[in-house]
Amino acid sequence: MEFPLGQPARNLFAYDAKGVFLWRAEDIDQGAVDAYVSFQSEQPLRVWNFAGFVCAIDCKTGEVLAKEERR
Repeated sequence: MEFPLGQPARNLFAYDAKGVFLWRAEDIDQGAVDAYVSFQSEQPLRVWNFAGFVCAIDCKTGEVLAKEERR
């Protein structure tokens, strides 16, 4: 994967079982370190990013529902 330098790496995507693109998760306005790197749970979908946040993501839309700083 390659993303523009100095910008959020919006790297969390969802596809259906047929490979059709559904959504791309929002960034959380943390600049270049805003990239998702680790799944914390599937139900609910919670992912950690390089900015030090665990984010709850809406599985139907990719919207960030909540973010919790964990530095």
